[in-house]
Amino acid sequence: MAPNFKIAILSMALLCAGANGQAPPEKKAELKIEKFQSTSYGFEVTVSVKNIGTARLVLGESGEAKGTLQSLDVQQWDDKLGWQSVGPCRDVPSASTVRLNPGESLENIVRIGDRSHGWTGVCPRKIEHLGGKVRAILYYAFASELDFEKRNPKGRVDFVSAPVELPANASK
Repeated sequence: MAPNFKIAILSMALLCAGANGQAPPEKKAELKIEKFQSTSYGFEVTVSVKNIGTARLVLGESGEAKGTLQSLDVQQWDDKLGWQSVGPCRDVPSASTVRLNPGESLENIVRIGDRSHGWTGVCPRKIEHLGGKVRAILYYAFASELDFEKRNPKGRVDFVSAPVELPANASK
């Protein structure tokens, strides 16, 4: 294979891979874990989401409670598995949205737990015990209602908070 052809193929592959999963500069959010509240099953984690971009964000709303974000999750670091979800199952597609204009923010409570505390659910989890570092992640933020309705793949953003240490005082 000619060297120029190899370079062209490699360049195309890098361009395609580099654009996948990255939000455009006008679509940005800052996530922050604000506090932990100990519960019988683990913790309630308060997470703030602030639109720090220049465009409105359209976020899917879960059926759990008004203003609760469908794709907001909390993950725990595992040395063998990497980041793993410890939050509730979010397998039912959202039907409504929350709009977050530039500069606006909101707070959500994400419940997290493990089997040793009686956490049960239909979604299988790989984390046996809560502990160590956790982070918040927002999987989807759409540019418009139409993008949300079509579930435009460009809505996948994976905005994450800084990792923080989980308190050791989960109820037993």
